[in-house]
Amino acid sequence: MGDLISDLNGETWRAQAWGFVQVRLHDRLGERTRLLIPCTSLGDVGAASGAVGVCMATRAFARKYASGEHTVIVSSAEHGEVGAIRVTAPGAPA
Repeated sequence: MGDLISDLNGETWRAQAWGFVQVRLHDRLGERTRLLIPCTSLGDVGAASGAVGVCMATRAFARKYASGEHTVIVSSAEHGEVGAIRVTAPGAPA
């Protein structure tokens, strides 16, 4: 349960990759995970998407509007590299 922050930005290959994730992890993600897409309010931030995601997660914990105690930030590159980081709210069990 928590937020998932993704670098989806309208590019077809990113949308396809997200579709594959949804098919494979539907039972794990389900309705317990809220998808946040920073580019809908900030525009495409490019290589800074991971850092922007960490800032968004930290702010959501501080202001108490995160949907859970954990947030996963996902960034991908067009050549297939994918990175992810899990950020945990202060005081939450790891």
